[in-house]
Amino acid sequence: MALNKIPQALNTQIKPIRKNFECQGPNQITTISYKEWTIAKDEQTLATQRLVFCCHGLSRNGSDFDLVADALASKNFRVISVDVVGRGESEWLNENNKADYGYPLYISNLSALVASFNATSIDWIGTSMGALIGMMLCPNPTINISKFVINDIGAFIPANAISRLLSYVGKDPEFETFQQFIDYIKVVFAPFGDLTEAQWEHLASSSYKIVKQSDKEIIKLNYDPAIIGPIKTAADINLWPVWNAIPRSIKVLLLRGELSDILLRETVEQMKLSGAEICSFIEFSGVGHAPALLTEAQITPIVNFLTNA
Repeated sequence: MALNKIPQALNTQIKPIRKNFECQGPNQITTISYKEWTIAKDEQTLATQRLVFCCHGLSRNGSDFDLVADALASKNFRVISVDVVGRGESEWLNENNKADYGYPLYISNLSALVASFNATSIDWIGTSMGALIGMMLCPNPTINISKFVINDIGAFIPANAISRLLSYVGKDPEFETFQQFIDYIKVVFAPFGDLTEAQWEHLASSSYKIVKQSDKEIIKLNYDPAIIGPIKTAADINLWPVWNAIPRSIKVLLLRGELSDILLRETVEQMKLSGAEICSFIEFSGVGHAPALLTEAQITPIVNFLTNA
């Protein structure tokens, strides 16, 4: 295979350190991979930095937060962007344990990872599934989330949005060239909006793996197709009990794509009446599910929200 079209990640000022963490699941120990972003040069400085966790969407990975993490780290935050089990650089579950994919496992893994940092409190940035994980962690006083950025998901998910996810998540396509792969990324993530070629390449750069097949190499997605397992059918998902369990003391920045089919505008209005305190709600025009957090217009509100008292 000619590899002259390997997709390139966008440049960042700060270079993250890739680290691993072992998590005990119900049937298997798995290695979770994450990037740590910081300007600290010593442990003493590191201990003074505000800790921010970033958690991605269903079929994505922690590299989606590269530009957000870079911006926050330059403001003296310590940022941890996680690849949830079965995605990115994190380990996949063994064949006999695929049924373990789901929120109980993700909550267990992320709780253990957060606890390993011994922080008195943290902030959380979550896109879609990553925000749902954050919501489920919010009532846990040992996690102690203070500020919470929710990117395009809420207390109710309509069936038609689930149907769209089922149309591509869990499939296992193969590609012979990187151009074919980038074109596929553009199609399935078209709701991310009108991104530049460099931004599409950035998303693609963390989304593939090369697999040896017979006498050739092929390009595949770098997530386990079995992650779709818990989502069996397209039906409405009611998450109001999860939202209403979030303490009012937790401050929320809620982001929405104007064309989102996951987070409806009427859901936003209802969420303002209960659950966590929505300090700010921002809607991005021309974007569906979900804002990719790759533009200054989408990154700056996050930085300002987490920086301001």
